[in-house]
Amino acid sequence: MEDLKFYFNKLLKTQIGPICGLLSVIIGLTGDLIALSLFSGFNFDDNMISWLGGEWSPGAIFFNLGIILSGILAFPLFLHINRILKEENISPKLRKAAIVVALISCIFFTLVGVFPSLMYNSLYSDLHGIFFVISTIGGIIYTLFYSVLFLKSTSFNRFQSYLGFGIILIFAIFLFTWIPIIEWLMTFAIITWMMIISIYLLHKRL
Repeated sequence: MEDLKFYFNKLLKTQIGPICGLLSVIIGLTGDLIALSLFSGFNFDDNMISWLGGEWSPGAIFFNLGIILSGILAFPLFLHINRILKEENISPKLRKAAIVVALISCIFFTLVGVFPSLMYNSLYSDLHGIFFVISTIGGIIYTLFYSVLFLKSTSFNRFQSYLGFGIILIFAIFLFTWIPIIEWLMTFAIITWMMIISIYLLHKRL
């Protein structure tokens, strides 16, 4: 067990975390765009993103697989961020809460792809909706926690914190309105946040 822990910690000190973060963004976005390109009747004003993963979507497999892989690949990124903050010994309780919420949110985001929104399967649709809401609320919480932690960190910068606070606002607006175009904005906002952090970590070799 100690040997396994040693090699796991050694792996976290490599750049595997931010690399997986970029792959999470690229694969998730690619799945969205492929499904969107194949869905000729998709309407941004009326259709939620989940429509791309339903039985009426020709590219549903790409959309759902993209979500599943994206959620799984986000794990190493958050573990990498946690390692950096742990080494700085910044707000241990808040840091631990942030990583727990982030990983739980990733799990439920992955389940969103496992259980797509199906018109003729109410169980799948209900589970899809529940998992999506939990993942979204989790996203608000961990983005808030990390934004606060980044303000206290010397490894991260204020831009990443302020960007996180802006994303929280977009998430909140969506949860109160459920407007499709806001959901797209929310999606691209969190993608941008993860991409910027991943590139930053690679550039700084943190």
